[in-house]
Formats: sequence, C-alpha cells, structure tokens
Amino acid sequence: MAAARGYRLACVMPEKMSMDKRVALASLGASLVITPNVPPDDERNFRNVARRLARERGWFHTDQFANPANPRIHESTTGPEILTQVDGPIGAFVAGAGTGGTLTGVGRFLRSHSPGVRIVLADPIGSRLAHLVSTRHPDVDSPYQVEGIGGSVLPEVLDLTILDEAERVSDEESIETTMRLWREEGLFVGPSSGTAVAAALRVASRPELAGPVVVVLADSWDRYFSKPWLSWHPDPGAGRGGGTRHPRRERNGPSDTVVRNSEVRVPEPPF
Repeated sequence: MAAARGYRLACVMPEKMSMDKRVALASLGASLVITPNVPPDDERNFRNVARRLARERGWFHTDQFANPANPRIHESTTGPEILTQVDGPIGAFVAGAGTGGTLTGVGRFLRSHSPGVRIVLADPIGSRLAHLVSTRHPDVDSPYQVEGIGGSVLPEVLDLTILDEAERVSDEESIETTMRLWREEGLFVGPSSGTAVAAALRVASRPELAGPVVVVLADSWDRYFSKPWLSWHPDPGAGRGGGTRHPRRERNGPSDTVVRNSEVRVPEPPF
C-alpha cells in the first residue's frame, strides 16, 4: 500500500522476526530498523524505537497496537465476511493476538450478531496474554519461537472484555500442527496459524458449542524458510527418524542452511 501511494515506509522489527520477512519488506522498498529482543520497558524495544523515530523525524506513526482504526476495520469488514460465509450460528472464533485488532474487531461484531459465540485467544506458551484473560493460566513471561502473536504486555487495542477464554499452545505443538496443515490440508501456513488451529481443535472438541469453530490463519510458510525448524521436518513416508530437507535449503549446500539473526545488521532508514 505504501508503494502504491508513494509513501516511504520504515518498519521497526525485533531481531526475532525471520530473515524472510525482512527480505520481503526490503524488496518492496521498505527501510528496516532491527532492534534487540528486549522487554517492553527497555528503550531499545521495537515499539519504543518506533515512537522515538517518529517523534524525532516527524514521521506518521501507524501504531497498530494502539490505533483504534485497527479493530474498527475488522469489526466492519472481517466480521461481516465471516458471518456471511458461515451463513449460520458460529460456535467459537479463535485467533492469536499480535496487535489484537483482528480478535477484538471480529469478536465485537460476532458478539452482537451471533448469540452464544465464544471468543477464544490462542496464545503461545511464554506469552503473558493468556494469564491476563484468565488467572487459571500461569503468569509466565519467557521466550518462544512462534512469531507475531503473544507478548509481555497487553496491546492497547486488545479488548479483554470480549474474550471468553484463552488456550496456551507450546512451540512444539504449534509447529507440528503447522506441518499437519501442510501435509493433510495443503495449507502452506506459518507457526502462528499452527498455534491458532491447535487451540481451535481443543475448542471444537467441546459438545456444548452452538455451531462451527472459525479460526484465522494469518501467516504463510514462505516467511520462515530461514528458520532452523523449517530446515528439517518429519516426513511421514520416510520411516521413524526420517525427514525431508527443504528444497530452499539444499540449493547452495549445507553451509547456508541457517541464517542467524545475530549475523544481520540493517541500518536505520536514510530519510
């Protein structure tokens, strides 16, 4: 959108984000600022750096974690689209929360148009958000591999009052579910989609639901070719202990199979 409208775009990202995401953004003309993986109260945290750069350089800060336009567009578009496609009562809506805009916006719409629907957060183990939804979940703040969802602090646009519950999902279950989606459904999605589907499968097993479970698959596998977990994954036809090397990995031999974040240095935007 920035390219189409002639805007110059700067993306501030923590170094946890994959090299593939960086390459895709840079290929589209964005400038990248890569920050350390540090807590939200650290001045080097990506959100704090974005605020500082916007303030110092006079940039427009989209601030998707706090901008009310984020959930509002999902309430006015994504929610109605889901209800139209399902064409009947919905038992539950399950999604992860990056900024929280999708979960909040769709949740608000479905609350008022599909009586009995349950709105469920799918959260990686290591994120604190599940605990903020329900104290039955432990208050844990630790690293995890899944990108783009979860966090240490509540995003401003995530409305806890519309959430009924949360399901915590481990990295291992998220990645295994992602690979099942590849093999069994032909859906080439990324790990945060695996997190959401793993949570949705648990919710769908409950007999009290009033309709189908809708789940959002928000990422694609081509954003993770550089991640170690994708370099070697189980092949159901290879026997116990077998595996398949991803073709992207073999192109230049084993020496370049992993691109590590620590080797990447991206300068700040020149504008």
